Amino acid sequence: MSMEAAAILLLGLASLNPQAPRDRETPVSYVILADEGLQARLSSLLAKSGIAIASSQSGMIYAGCASAWRSHREQADLCIASRMTGDEPDVVLNGYVGEAPPGRRRISCVGRHGADAVFLPDDEKEGIGALRDCLSKAAGGKASPSHQIYGVRSAALDKAANSEEARAAAASVLILAVDHVGIPRGLEGDCLVEGRIKSVARGAGFAPYGRIELSIPCGAESSPGGKRRVAMANIRAGTFAAAYFDDQQHLLDFHSVRE
Repeated sequence: MSMEAAAILLLGLASLNPQAPRDRETPVSYVILADEGLQARLSSLLAKSGIAIASSQSGMIYAGCASAWRSHREQADLCIASRMTGDEPDVVLNGYVGEAPPGRRRISCVGRHGADAVFLPDDEKEGIGALRDCLSKAAGGKASPSHQIYGVRSAALDKAANSEEARAAAASVLILAVDHVGIPRGLEGDCLVEGRIKSVARGAGFAPYGRIELSIPCGAESSPGGKRRVAMANIRAGTFAAAYFDDQQHLLDFHSVRE
C-alpha cells in the first residue's frame, strides 16, 4: 500500500472513531430546550463531546413547541422543524419528551433528520456517546422527505396527492403541518399559515420539502371568482392539511388530512 493510500485510509477510520481528534470532525451547532438543571448537564456533556458548539441563536423561537407538545412527541418535532431555516440548521435538543427507561433520560435531536439519545444522567461516558450519536444522526447527510423523518403517515399524503380533485383541478398540492403558536393568525382579515411543507405533488411525483408562508382569505365560504376561501375554524392548531392551488397559485380547495 502506498503512503498516500495509507493516509487516506487512516483519515477515513479517524472520522468514524468516537475518540478521533476534534479537528477531524465538523462541529454541530446546537440549541437546548430543557429545564435549568438538565440544560447545565447537557451543556457540560456536549462541551466534552468534541463535535458540538453552542448556537448563537436563541432557543426562544423553539420554546413554545416544547412546552405545548410535551405529551405529543411527533407534533413537538414537527413544530420545531417548521421553524428551522437554511441548508445547515442547528440541531435542537429537546429535553421535554416522552418516557424513558427507569433512571434514564431521553433527549430528542431535531435537525435535518430526527434522532433520540437515551442515557443515564450520571454516566458521563454513556451520556457523551449518546449525545454524539444523536447529534451526528440529526445533522448528517442529505435532508430526507420530512414525512420519513417525522413519522407522518405516507398513506395520508399519497391519498391527498393522488386524489381525483388534485389531478383534475390543481397544478400543485401542498401538504403542510400547522403548529400551535398563533397559527393561523388573523392579520387584517387574512389567515397567515406558516409551516413546513410535508410534500409538494406535481403529477405523480413528490418534490423536496421547504418552508412556505401563505396568506389565505378567511371567513367567507367562496369568493366572487368562485374560489373557495378557508374559514379560520377549518385550520386547527397541530393538524395536517392539504391545500390545492391552480397554476396561478390561487387556492382551489383546502381540507384536513389528519387531526
